[in-house]
Amino acid sequence: YKNIVSDFYSSLAYVASCVDVNDNSLKALQYANKSLELNSNNIEAYEALATHLYYNGGVEKNKKIKEIITKVEKIDTNYKNSKDNLLYQLLDDNSKN
Repeated sequence: YKNIVSDFYSSLAYVASCVDVNDNSLKALQYANKSLELNSNNIEAYEALATHLYYNGGVEKNKKIKEIITKVEKIDTNYKNSKDNLLYQLLDDNSKN
């Protein structure tokens, strides 16, 4: 049950993180954190957090995204080698800016 609810919150967080509205930005952060409270291994919640940081993280966002990548790689050691890993895409896009 916790995993299902955690997945639900991470989905809400991801959707809210992609919208450039301050209220949605706060909701994204709240949903992602709630998801991780229920399941600390929820990679999708970490991706939602990183997406939130990408759009709203300010100067420190690159550092924070790298910290999230470190946590995710402890959960899934093959994450870096995955072609569709969102975290590295955000990091690469952020490094270009």
